[in-house]
Amino acid sequence: MSDNSSGFAVTDRFDAESMAAFMRQPALYWPTQDALAPPPEEVDFVGRMHTPSVWTYAATLRGQIIGYVQFAARTSVMSEITVGFHPQCRGRIAKVIVQHAIGLAFRDLGVLKIIACIATDNRAARYGVARLGFCEEARLHNAITRPITERNQSPLRDIVIYSLARAPASASNGSARHG
Repeated sequence: MSDNSSGFAVTDRFDAESMAAFMRQPALYWPTQDALAPPPEEVDFVGRMHTPSVWTYAATLRGQIIGYVQFAARTSVMSEITVGFHPQCRGRIAKVIVQHAIGLAFRDLGVLKIIACIATDNRAARYGVARLGFCEEARLHNAITRPITERNQSPLRDIVIYSLARAPASASNGSARHG
């Protein structure tokens, strides 16, 4: 996706160090992580991006990274999605970019199902996947620790697993993709 009139683009060609610096931002990193995960400055984001089973798309505005959509293969036909966007580029902008990246994953990566594993306290992400058409598949009780924000609150939270399946090939075009 490249819209020269608006300056937005989705690409798999970007500077890995710049993307790693973007991903290290605490506001993007911690909502997707367990409270006991290593701090973002200790994570090898570049190494992960170069793993053959991980595909990362940069969302850019006039060449500047404003977000990312990352797919990590979990099986030969299923990938887990992780998304992060600059606070000023969330909402409609992020939705359109993520939809485009999902389309690329279905079309180019042979993915048939995408899952998103989201902690129950990450309301924005849960709302976002619902708006993208993901359906709740399962709930893993007490599966992640989160910072305690209230007295006598347990650090344990549930993880909800959402999924989105690739639409079946149209019967009228007769082309089913195997991969």
